[in-house]
Amino acid sequence: MHTSPTTARGQHALVLVALCFALLAALPSLSLAQSPPEPSRKSLEDFCRPASSNKYAACSFLLRGGCSDASKPYCNTLAMYNALCAFDNPPDAPCKAYTDYCAAAGNEGKCAEPANKAWPQWVNSTMFQHQVFRMCNVHNMEGCDRCAKPAMLPTTPLAQLDPCDSLATYVIMCKAMPDMTACGFPWKPMCRNLAKSNEVFPNICAASALTDDNGDDGTGLGSSHGNHGAGSGSGSGTGDNPFEFEIPPMRMYFHQDINDLLLFRAWVTRTHFQYWMATIGVFVASFGFSAWVWTIRRVWIPKLNVKLAAVNLHIEGTIGYADARAHLPASQTTLPLNTTDAGVAGVGAGSRTSLIVKREALIAARAALLVVELAWSYTLMLIAMAFNLGWIAAFLLGAFAGNMVFNRDAPAPPKQQMGVGQVGEDSARVSEDGKDGMMRQATCC
Repeated sequence: MHTSPTTARGQHALVLVALCFALLAALPSLSLAQSPPEPSRKSLEDFCRPASSNKYAACSFLLRGGCSDASKPYCNTLAMYNALCAFDNPPDAPCKAYTDYCAAAGNEGKCAEPANKAWPQWVNSTMFQHQVFRMCNVHNMEGCDRCAKPAMLPTTPLAQLDPCDSLATYVIMCKAMPDMTACGFPWKPMCRNLAKSNEVFPNICAASALTDDNGDDGTGLGSSHGNHGAGSGSGSGTGDNPFEFEIPPMRMYFHQDINDLLLFRAWVTRTHFQYWMATIGVFVASFGFSAWVWTIRRVWIPKLNVKLAAVNLHIEGTIGYADARAHLPASQTTLPLNTTDAGVAGVGAGSRTSLIVKREALIAARAALLVVELAWSYTLMLIAMAFNLGWIAAFLLGAFAGNMVFNRDAPAPPKQQMGVGQVGEDSARVSEDGKDGMMRQATCC
């Protein structure tokens, strides 16, 4: 059977149309295979949101370090994937989509662009945690409690890291003590690689990170840092912002700031009102110390000394009767020589014991007054060691005012104190209330 040329041409046309439709249907799948879509930022955020992902430095940077705004430097989706996958590459992370995308033809250059790479000088989570270990090994400072067992080695595997927020812990410790060697890398180089980094990422960079140092890279590994792509750490900080201390950092230099700590962890001034109340309190404490010193040294301790001298005279009169007999009035020399100490001058054993107890109580009272003075003075010293200029000024002004009010008279010249019962000397006997006159008792050999 022969087909006509017209029929044959029609069949060929139908075949060509079918092939065209088949090709058009296959084009999307071919295009997808050749160029995978850019990995989703939502997938990355979903991976980082659980507490189990707090240990990854990239997750900490993304959700809490100020990188939630994708328009910031090093914060776009590809840069965040690079920070997570190229440095830590956790097995359960959505890194395959990122790897496939960058491996696709035409995307290699896009993934290699500086804007799509991690923050320069970025390291893996293990290195951040290892630097925490180094700092805490030198000085058990505020923040060390966040990482119970930080990585001892920069090669510690991800699975063996302490579940703490390595990045946040490292950053807050460096912000508190920026001159520590471990802060020389990567904290300072990271912040110096970005103009106004302390304004772009205030949670991470501080003005102290931009100052010059001695050039030590802070790794403890020499100039070569090796491969930064294995390791991580976990946990979250305390409070809403894990990149900030609950208390202000320790500053061992003179400064003026209303946000400061006064003596106790709970005493943190955060407002102008709190700061000025604390400043007034420092003034009152300093003024009160001057009043206390004047009172105990010019009033209380002299009274205690007078009472103590009187008690000692009574005690001396009840012991050593055979030696003291020669100094008794003639009317009493008829007392038998074997009179015991307990019976001298009508003072029984119980009375002598009570006198000794009273003497020790007077000595203890005098010691307690001086201990209070010592504790008060050291408290003022600790206030001054906060190095807050406002509080130091209040402390000095309070001391000045206190001395102006209480220390107005020139001290009397010291009087020679006579020993009780010393041969060839006079000893003063004063009644217990310290107000009666003195009765001289002549003693000689």
